Amino acid sequence: MEPQIPNPFQNEIPQQQTSFADDPTSFSSSDQRNWGVPAAFGNWLASILLSLLVPILLVLIYALVVNRQLFQDVMKQRETATLLVLTLIGTFFGQILSLLLSAIIVTELWKKPFLPTLGWQWSPRFKFPHAVGLAILMLIVGVALEYLLPHKETSLEKFLKFGLPVRLALALVATIGAPLVEEVVYRGLLFDALERAKNTHVAVIVVTLLFWGVHIAQYIESIATLAAVLVLSFALTYLRASTKQILPCVVVHTIFNGIQGILIVFAPQDAEHVNPVAQPALSIGFEFCKLVGNW
Repeated sequence: MEPQIPNPFQNEIPQQQTSFADDPTSFSSSDQRNWGVPAAFGNWLASILLSLLVPILLVLIYALVVNRQLFQDVMKQRETATLLVLTLIGTFFGQILSLLLSAIIVTELWKKPFLPTLGWQWSPRFKFPHAVGLAILMLIVGVALEYLLPHKETSLEKFLKFGLPVRLALALVATIGAPLVEEVVYRGLLFDALERAKNTHVAVIVVTLLFWGVHIAQYIESIATLAAVLVLSFALTYLRASTKQILPCVVVHTIFNGIQGILIVFAPQDAEHVNPVAQPALSIGFEFCKLVGNW
């Protein structure tokens, strides 16, 4: 009679799958990322269009309903505080719509959590104090580059001369909207899709250059600021690659822009040499107004 060999799987108790809501620690974000490169690039393009078209639409609606004088300001290429505030508020709404679109893609119509799927945790090697230190280092690098490279007044620096409402709207866009939306679009969807399709090196290079490239129009007047944005873009993308999370990137970006946002609101005379990295539509929108004026 042959001996009976016990089956190790015979008495195995089937494990119930747990959701993120039941046990956040059991959630593996890397297994939930199913979007591809076309979806990521489509989302990137949509974020640019939304940050451009929503401000223009808001300006047109305001001009039609509230103040037709605004049309004259646009036709004469005259930048006013009202036009600037409307453009900035429109940019903020465009950021919200862009974030909503990103969430729909990541969650597959809310079938899984949004930010945890992208990587919403600290790395054991990179915590909040490190984020503060890196943000301050990036600010120091930016100031140093202005002393080493040619620098002219940028379009964002011109905004500071239009009064407190403009400065408040600029701080809102740069500190609250831009860090989260841009990190989700670039270091979230785009980086992850490229890394899975190609490799980490390709993802770092492409995302770094794309993020820098869309800000060229915003800071075209200043080589120093463009260099600072390129350094920041690489630092944030490398941070995403090394930590596998976007939370550290969002926090660093928020602190970097937030410090400058505080200066913009409360000490504009000291903020003339700082340039928070925000949505590029702020400058593109005014170029559109100039084009309309030429017509």
